[in-house]
Amino acid sequence: MKGNDVPDLPAREMNYDLLRVLSCAAVVVLHVAASYRDAYFDPAFFGVRYDQHFLMSSFSLDIARFAVPCFVMLSGAFLLPSARGAEYRAFYRRSVRSVGVQALLFSFFYFLWSMLMALRAVQYKGKAWSWMWMPLLRWLRGEPYIHLWYLYMLLGVYLLAPFVVRFRQSVSDRCFSRAAWVFFLAATLSAWTSTHLLEWDLGVWFCWLGYFMIGDRLRVWAAGRKSSARGVGLIAAGVLVEAAMAWTHSMILLDRMPVPFEWPPLFEPESPVIALASVLIFAGFSLLRVPQKARVLRRLAGRTFLIYLIHAAVWDVIASRVVRRYGFGWDNRLVIPLASAAVFAISHLIAVAYQWVWNRFDARFRFTDRLCAALRL
Repeated sequence: MKGNDVPDLPAREMNYDLLRVLSCAAVVVLHVAASYRDAYFDPAFFGVRYDQHFLMSSFSLDIARFAVPCFVMLSGAFLLPSARGAEYRAFYRRSVRSVGVQALLFSFFYFLWSMLMALRAVQYKGKAWSWMWMPLLRWLRGEPYIHLWYLYMLLGVYLLAPFVVRFRQSVSDRCFSRAAWVFFLAATLSAWTSTHLLEWDLGVWFCWLGYFMIGDRLRVWAAGRKSSARGVGLIAAGVLVEAAMAWTHSMILLDRMPVPFEWPPLFEPESPVIALASVLIFAGFSLLRVPQKARVLRRLAGRTFLIYLIHAAVWDVIASRVVRRYGFGWDNRLVIPLASAAVFAISHLIAVAYQWVWNRFDARFRFTDRLCAALRL
């Protein structure tokens, strides 16, 4: 069996749609909880230190770490088996249409958003005018806003993907599986023990390419082994790994547990602990049987990319206009889940409106076609 021979799979795999939606929701929870955990150490968020229920803030943040690795594995699961992925020009054209255009537009939007925030910091918080350079410097680093590093990492992975597809087609399935797992382990070790300045660094791309390859392997592995019971078991195991890591990290931050060493950290997204938990969770969802009739889930999954791009601005507005002004006395055990649900729902509504407007704008002015032509794709 060659690496490009994939077992027959359902026309629509709703288990992966479910994982995509839950991963998107987890990212929202992560960023909401991060504001509260940061407020424990830095009084800037509320003006005074927020020390209520630190475990809730820290645990909610760390338990959601599986989300981005699962997003990358989802991309690999569906892109690597496609024979069209071996055609460089066609693949890059599709990548520009699906990711590149929105990466450009939202990077520019968040650049302007950051410039506005920097201007407010200069005018009302006494920051130096050199502060105005920060948004541009962050964009040059590949992180125009806190969550957009993912786009620049993903574009790099997509740049390398056709080479992986060609290798996959040229070797046996067993050979590709061994190569994928060895590469994944090496990439995880490299990411765990390395530092980087740029999110579009070649080393960063190679590290995340490991997840990309493993997503394909787990999808093929699960194709003939569907079992919801085993899937739930694997998901539970992954969640338990993350829960243990989240609790340990919280205890360390509260200085209730000694740290034998400070580097490399076990609690960063690139760590082996997060890698293990993410692979277990993805493998579990790969085994699940989810009814094909869940149309709402299908539509929601199709908008998760836009929800991901939009949610940071929505949370910024809610945090600055509501939570910071009135929420210091609120119980974060309620605020984190309720605010996360509100951010997700509002971001979804904005995504629906944006998609409607963008489709009509692009159809009329052919922005995507012109960009592809400019790039000679």
